[in-house]
Amino acid sequence: INFSTGIAAFCLDKLVMQHDLHEARERIRNNRENGRSLLDKIREMKGFTAGQLFNAKLCRVGQSMLQVYEENAARQKEQDRERAHTAATKYHEMRAHADLVLAT
Repeated sequence: INFSTGIAAFCLDKLVMQHDLHEARERIRNNRENGRSLLDKIREMKGFTAGQLFNAKLCRVGQSMLQVYEENAARQKEQDRERAHTAATKYHEMRAHADLVLAT
């Protein structure tokens, strides 16, 4: 198969473009996760309601409430990481299948 012209070149170009786009989105997502500062966390903590504080058995936002917040944030981050891993695995399987189709 000639990958320099025709439908084969178009398909290969689209696969490479999609792969690059996927990598760029992953880099953006990682930068966004790493770029969160303590100030952002404190701003988000201002939104705690009286019910949340009562359920945490606290009267004020202190170190232990911050720990509860960080544990919840870490759990959410792990769930997001698992979803991204599942999506990446599906993508790689589809890409391998596309490479097999192009190879025949």
